[in-house]
Amino acid sequence: MALLGNLTGSSQYFSNELFYNGVATTSLRLDKASSGYLYRTPSGASNRRTFTIAYWYKTSIVFASEANDQNNPIFYADEPDGGGFFGLNISGQGQGAASDTVNELTYYDYDSGDTTDYSLETNSSFGDPSAWYHVVWAFDTTQGTEANRVKVYINGVQRAYTDMNQHHAAVIQNRELNVNQATPHWIGRNVDTTSRYMNGYLADFNFIDGTQYDASYFGEFKNGIWIPKEPSVTYGTNGFRLQFKNTSVGSGSSSTIGADTSGNNNHFTSSGIAASDCAMPDSPENNFATLNSISEVAPTLSEGNLAWTNMAQANTPTSTFTIPSTGKWYWEVRPSAIGEMMIGVQTRANLAYSGRKTVYYKDGGSGGGSGSIYIEGSGNGGDQGAYTNGDIIAVLYNADDMEISWRKNNTQQGLTFDVTDTDVTPIIHHGSGSGTNSGTFNFGQDSSFAGTETAQGNTDGNGIGDFYYAPPSGYLALCTANLPEPTIGPNSLTQADDHFNTVTHTSVNEATSINVGFRPDWIWAKSRNRVSTHILVDSTRGVRKYLSSHEAFAEKNSNTENGVDILAFTSTGFDVPDDPHGYFNYHNGSSTFDNNVFWNWKANGGTTSSNTDGDVTSTVQANTDAGFSIVTWTQGSGQTDVGHGLGAVPEMIIGTTRTPSSGSWGWHIFHKDLGVSKYLFLNANTAATSSSNIFNPVNSTVFGSSQFLFQASTPNVAYCFNSVEGYSKIGSYTGNGSADGTFVYTGFRPAWVMLKNTARGADWRINDSTRQHENNVDYSSAHLLLANSSSAEITNEYDIDFLSNGFKLRSGDVYENGNGEVFIYMAFAEAPFKYANAR
Repeated sequence: MALLGNLTGSSQYFSNELFYNGVATTSLRLDKASSGYLYRTPSGASNRRTFTIAYWYKTSIVFASEANDQNNPIFYADEPDGGGFFGLNISGQGQGAASDTVNELTYYDYDSGDTTDYSLETNSSFGDPSAWYHVVWAFDTTQGTEANRVKVYINGVQRAYTDMNQHHAAVIQNRELNVNQATPHWIGRNVDTTSRYMNGYLADFNFIDGTQYDASYFGEFKNGIWIPKEPSVTYGTNGFRLQFKNTSVGSGSSSTIGADTSGNNNHFTSSGIAASDCAMPDSPENNFATLNSISEVAPTLSEGNLAWTNMAQANTPTSTFTIPSTGKWYWEVRPSAIGEMMIGVQTRANLAYSGRKTVYYKDGGSGGGSGSIYIEGSGNGGDQGAYTNGDIIAVLYNADDMEISWRKNNTQQGLTFDVTDTDVTPIIHHGSGSGTNSGTFNFGQDSSFAGTETAQGNTDGNGIGDFYYAPPSGYLALCTANLPEPTIGPNSLTQADDHFNTVTHTSVNEATSINVGFRPDWIWAKSRNRVSTHILVDSTRGVRKYLSSHEAFAEKNSNTENGVDILAFTSTGFDVPDDPHGYFNYHNGSSTFDNNVFWNWKANGGTTSSNTDGDVTSTVQANTDAGFSIVTWTQGSGQTDVGHGLGAVPEMIIGTTRTPSSGSWGWHIFHKDLGVSKYLFLNANTAATSSSNIFNPVNSTVFGSSQFLFQASTPNVAYCFNSVEGYSKIGSYTGNGSADGTFVYTGFRPAWVMLKNTARGADWRINDSTRQHENNVDYSSAHLLLANSSSAEITNEYDIDFLSNGFKLRSGDVYENGNGEVFIYMAFAEAPFKYANAR
């Protein structure tokens, strides 16, 4: 909801620093290849029944299949005789129906003297490598109620677990767990085998001896975002807090990386950890770019997903960030083995219709020739200085002027080149040459490049980062603190759920009010548990009128026929009656009640205006901040230009004739990546249809309304959208046909996604984060609705993960991820990536 804060003017917002509490500002990088971990042996045993473990975690490794069952260990403790242990980890040993999504958060307690092992496995899949999770494990085995003995909180919310008996038994009352004894305790290593080490980052790691605390003692919600706060806890005898602020390694002390800042001096000793892994600026309060381990066919990644090795031909790992559309941005790359290396930027793979576009600086090749600048695959830069192993290549990207240049060892190479597209991301690419590539990125986290150079400690103009060379004036590190403040977000005047919100509701046997959180102007409703009509109502056409997304029929009116009843739009939602027709509030008078979902968009509070930009006067209700307008008009006798009032070029238009005199006209879709000569039907599963100038023109004032789509002399309605950075995204992607599916960058944590295969007959598929409240390892949170079908919610498929910066397909099914086939989508945000927690 609206921001409450220290505003001095309508355009003034909190700074990024003031949004957070300054509690978790550094991290420890742990890397399996380095066998890094921390360890400590308490001087004596303490409470083994009641304790709390809380930490922030950013993963590097993501398990793609159940076959990969190696643990990503967080915390382990040994049994005195070495025959058992207690452990917390992210596991690849998946369970449940969707066994291809296996990044379970688990605890496991094993004692060689027992006949029973104990464990808990969450349903949630922790497969987001782009941002930070907060995890709280709260144990109290003295509790009489089984569910209270082990509680787990993710980003401030307690998670249910129905899988706890899948591998082992639920912990019994008064069980003494194999922790908090005078035996070794490890962070980042599995005690059971020396081949399992953690890959990722840890921040603000707390162990509380003797008390079961919930998440509110370690964090707080701020405008919907879970952020760190100073722990308000009693640590107990063996308790500790590791903030990872020091850069010295080795024996535990107040000046080394394992320093305990709780006041107990329970310091940890480090092993396999270098100074370059310590006090990393990548933290829950300032998330830095890395290489994205779930996009493309990535090479072997290490060092917190900054280093790559053994990159084969045609591999192109991309960053977890897309470069903002404004500002100047700087990063560094250090090659360590060159096959055929290309350093630069590439448009995101989801720009399917225009194709990928690359601009990169290519090495001199194995023959030792000059380097070259390549734009869209063609040499354009003439001879440049060749680079080789150990050189440091800086990339300077000016988004304001859409220009790119490079420096080799701080010397400018050639000219500055134009970039002809937006939505670009940093890449490293291996072309068709022989050999493999290896090297390390530095987005401002580590100017030593994982210890291969002497750290130089240069910051950007905002005093952020750790670069080998000083960035030129105005150039900034790719981190969330530097990202532009979104116009819609938790640190702005309005938040995402002030403009779009999903509400679920179970019907009741009486008239009721539905609370949306704002006055909605477009409501799209559907019963989840039975075959029923999709209901589309808007405040321009008024109450008691509806259209349906899956049917081509004239607008229904409740005053004259069995139509939907919305009695009134209110300041916080809308009112519905006791519903005899079976739409918004249906029940059969006994035991059958609808479970409903309402998707709600805000336009202008029901206030319309006349628009004369086109050939006819249209009635417009626009929310230009959120990129949404409702347009009604009467079609002319031929091609008619219609004013839309968005103040920007529409990227998606959903429109229909409201009262056709004959025939079934249906819903017609314009999408920017289809262009004006192709269209789709919302009410059908057909592939994209080609026809010249169907919507032509589409510009910042009007869209073309063809008589082929909209019947002459009849009233029509269209819903128009354009992307708003950090809040909404309209785009396309190409499927890969794999269960480890395509990753689609949106720049926010999605709340709602609708997608469609344009290449074949396929349904319009809608997912939202309210019905799918977590990413699952089974089907318990899979809730798919089809816009072009009256069918009930589909719960036996799991197709999509919502992540901090986009979404990832989790099925090779042709309907959402057909190999080589093009899909369009429209998505709305839960939170912008600048502030989003991992999901």
